[in-house]
Amino acid sequence: MSRTPLHERPASARTAPRPWKMWVLLTCAIYPLLLVIVMLTDPLVHVLPAPVRYLVVVPLMTASVVWGVLPRLHRWFGRWLAR
Repeated sequence: MSRTPLHERPASARTAPRPWKMWVLLTCAIYPLLLVIVMLTDPLVHVLPAPVRYLVVVPLMTASVVWGVLPRLHRWFGRWLAR
């Protein structure tokens, strides 16, 4: 296998990571992030009904994962994911 980092390989040479590996990484990343976001937003939204609280938390969570967590996970664990 090539020693070129996964994100620098041409699209034709990339392989999708195994689902269980992505599950492990995302679970380890999302759980603490979700706890932090809920703890930070709770003082502001605790009086709101649950669906409205989720309307605040879910976009923050999704943006954090898409633009912050996933790029770092792929950079840090790219070799492991590609195996």
